[in-house]
Amino acid sequence: MKPIRQLLLLGLLVSLLLVVKLGCISVNSSSYNEARFKTTQSLSVASAAAIVVRTHNGSVNIRHGEAAETSIVATLSASSQKRLDQMHVVTKQQAGGILLVTIDYPAQKSGEWEGCSFDITVPAVTQSTKVDSSNGAILLESVDGPAVLETSNAVVEVRHHSGPVNVRTSNGAVIVSDVKGPATLTTSNAVMRITDETGNVHASTSNGAVVLQQVTGEIDAHTSNATMELMQVCGRTSAQTSNGSIAFSPAANSPEPFDLHTSNATMSLKLPSSYAGRLALETSNSVIHYAGMSGVHDVSGDKNHVVMNIGNDTRESTAQTSNGAIELQFGD
Repeated sequence: MKPIRQLLLLGLLVSLLLVVKLGCISVNSSSYNEARFKTTQSLSVASAAAIVVRTHNGSVNIRHGEAAETSIVATLSASSQKRLDQMHVVTKQQAGGILLVTIDYPAQKSGEWEGCSFDITVPAVTQSTKVDSSNGAILLESVDGPAVLETSNAVVEVRHHSGPVNVRTSNGAVIVSDVKGPATLTTSNAVMRITDETGNVHASTSNGAVVLQQVTGEIDAHTSNATMELMQVCGRTSAQTSNGSIAFSPAANSPEPFDLHTSNATMSLKLPSSYAGRLALETSNSVIHYAGMSGVHDVSGDKNHVVMNIGNDTRESTAQTSNGAIELQFGD
C-alpha cells in the first residue's frame, strides 16, 4: 500500500504544480495584453475647407475653435515601446482643400496592438468633416457643413451642428442634438437619441431604444426588441419596432400622417386637438381605448380594429400592434 500511496501523493503534487504554473502563465499573458505604452503629440497646421481623420482603436473629438489654424492633440498607444516609437502623426494638404489627419503605423504584427485618439480644434473655415475610426467614440461639436462619421463598437455624438449628417457605428449609441440638416443614422445593439433636430431623419438600430424629441422633418425610424418614443415631432412619421412599446405624441402644429408598427407590445398615442385625417387602429388579443375626441365621424370596427375619420382631411394614418393594447387620447 505504501508505494501506491506515494504514487498518489506524487500525482497530486504534479497536478498542483501544473495548476500553479498554468495560473502564472495566464496571469502573465493577461498582464501583457493589458500593458499599454502611451505618448502625446501636439501640433498646429494650416486649416482647410474640409478635414478627413482616419485612425483605429481610438476616439476622435472635433470641435470649433477661434484660432486660425487647426490644433491637433494625438494620444498614441501601443503594446510595446518599440512599436510606439514607430508611430507618427501624419498631416497632408490634399487637392480640393482637404486636410488629411492620420497615423503612420508600423507593419502589422501578430500579437501587437496600436491605436490613436485625436482631439482636434478647427476654425470656422472648415465646412466639411469626415471621420473613419474603429473601436473608438466620435464627437463632433459646433462644426458646420456635411459630416460623415464612421466607427464601430463605440458611441457617436453630434452637437450644435448645421449641415447634413451621416453616422454609422455598431454596438454603440448614436446621440444627436441641436442639428439643422438631414440626418442618416445607423447603429446596432444600441440606443438612438435625437433631440432638437430640423431636417429629415432616417434612424436605424436593433436591440436598442429609439427616442426622437422636437424633430421637424420627415421621420423614418426602425429598431427591434426595443421601445420607441416620438415626442413633439412635426412631419410625416414612419416608425417600426418589435417586442417593444411605442409612445407617439406629435407637435400641436403637425398635420402630417403617421404609420406606427410593433408587436407584442402596447401603443400610446396622444394626438393634438387640431388633428384631422382618417385613422386606422389595429391590434390582436387585446383592446383599443379612445376618448376625448371631437369632430369624429364614420367610426367603424370592433375592440381589435377601429377606423375613424376626424375633420375633413382624408389622408390615412395607421397604428398596428399585436398582443398589446392601443391607447388613444386627444388634447394639447
